[in-house]
Amino acid sequence: MQSLYRKTKALRSYRIIAAVLALIALCAFIAIGYLYWDWTGFGPTRTQEGKEIPAKTLWDWMKLLIIPLVLAGGTLWFNRSRKKADDALEQERREESALESYLDRMSELIEKGLTKSEPDSISRLLARTWTLTVLRRLNGSRKGIVVKFLTEARLITTKDCKRENIDSAIISLRGADLNYANLIDSDLSYVDFDHAELHGADLRKTYLCAARLFDVNLSKSNLSEANLYGAILNAADLREATFFHTTFGDTDLGGADFRNTKLSNASFHNDIMSNVKMDGVDLSESTLESCIMKGASLINANLSKSSAMWINLQEGNLKNANLSKSDLRYAEMTGADLSDANLSEADLSFADLSLCNLSGTNLRKANLLDAKLDNADLTYANLSKAVIKNDQIEKAKSIKGAILPELGKE
Repeated sequence: MQSLYRKTKALRSYRIIAAVLALIALCAFIAIGYLYWDWTGFGPTRTQEGKEIPAKTLWDWMKLLIIPLVLAGGTLWFNRSRKKADDALEQERREESALESYLDRMSELIEKGLTKSEPDSISRLLARTWTLTVLRRLNGSRKGIVVKFLTEARLITTKDCKRENIDSAIISLRGADLNYANLIDSDLSYVDFDHAELHGADLRKTYLCAARLFDVNLSKSNLSEANLYGAILNAADLREATFFHTTFGDTDLGGADFRNTKLSNASFHNDIMSNVKMDGVDLSESTLESCIMKGASLINANLSKSSAMWINLQEGNLKNANLSKSDLRYAEMTGADLSDANLSEADLSFADLSLCNLSGTNLRKANLLDAKLDNADLTYANLSKAVIKNDQIEKAKSIKGAILPELGKE
């Protein structure tokens, strides 16, 4: 394979060199013609047999060369287009042949008792090997056909539909190449996708309840109206994925990367989201109630008007985040970095803001009734018209340069 690559590369180099030499030769021919060879017509205007013969102009030579060049260019374009079409047709033929062969072989295995085979049997090993191999060769639509076949044959799901028994599935899709797969409206609950590649996959309206998606690449995938209740997406790559009316709940999203996604109006509830990366993400008007987001990175994120009662954002990074008008009652935010964040008109009553970095934070008109501010840094914070008591401010680590409300009033 490497030898063929070297030969192809060498041939291209020879063609480039030949073209350059031909161009140099043409330029030399024209130059010599102008200087010495009058018969070429390149020289100055001359008289022959009493007739004045003008020199060849650039336009004369362009008219002479333009038709061959157009014909050559048209031929080249036609040949390339035809080759591209032929290659696409050949690829389609190969993929269709691979899919048919796979389905025939799998059907034969099923007839020979694949569904009743032992976990370490050779038939299961063959089935998984053939599946992973064929998926690498197919386009998105045909990958969808393979997954549908495996689902309907109950080869990738557990018999009792219990998360703890996912490993008992006959075929695991761990590490499978499902990039750009068309999986619209599929039921893939309790399926093991750990370490799989699902970049650009179409998962609209797909059920992924309690599915295992650890360290999965779902970047640029479409998960609109998908159901992820109870799914495990630890360390999943969700960058630029589409979430529109996606259902979350008891979902494990620890360490997942949500950067460059749009999650406005998203609904999270009781989800584990520790150490998630959500820098710059739009979470405006979303629901994040009772979610565990310890150590989450939400730098420059937009959480305005969000509902986040009982949320746990301990040691989270919310620098310059917009949390204006958000509901953060009873929030656990100990040690969080909220420097330069916008918390104007936010409801932080009964929230724990102990040890928080609130330097430069906008807390104008915020409700801080009964919120804990023990050892919080309020340097240059704006607390004008905020609902807060004297004893709360007194427990802060620093109020240097802060704009305070009328002390002693709620």
